[in-house]
Amino acid sequence: MKNRIKRFLKQEQKYIRNSLQDIRTDDTISTIQTTETTHDMLSYKNKLGRSISIKEWGALLEKKEYSRVALSVLKNGKRVSTVWLGLNHGSPDHPLYFETMVFNSKGEELCERYETLEQAEMGHKRIVADLSQSWIKRLINWFNKK
Repeated sequence: MKNRIKRFLKQEQKYIRNSLQDIRTDDTISTIQTTETTHDMLSYKNKLGRSISIKEWGALLEKKEYSRVALSVLKNGKRVSTVWLGLNHGSPDHPLYFETMVFNSKGEELCERYETLEQAEMGHKRIVADLSQSWIKRLINWFNKK
């Protein structure tokens, strides 16, 4: 497992270096903005929002009990899984470190991402509540929102 993570991190670093080389220009201002944006995009944070190193991120990612925020299995067989990603999957202006996914028998059905642990926990509960309602209640709620 550790070797796979090390290989993944090396591939990720190589990809980032190559991407930076592709987008660099002669314009100094663009290069500075690109460097700052790339730095912000590659920010790693623990569940509480504290910045961490790539090594700390890799070690925490290995711990399933740390990365799992919530898991719910619904009566209809769907699974709702919320996890800590630790790596910004958003933008510098809107960082996203957590993800909730809904899986059915055919695969992924829904994906939402969040910035904070609190937002992720609330999002998980909301999705579970929405999916747990009968189709009639969902239809009524949909009409009421219009």
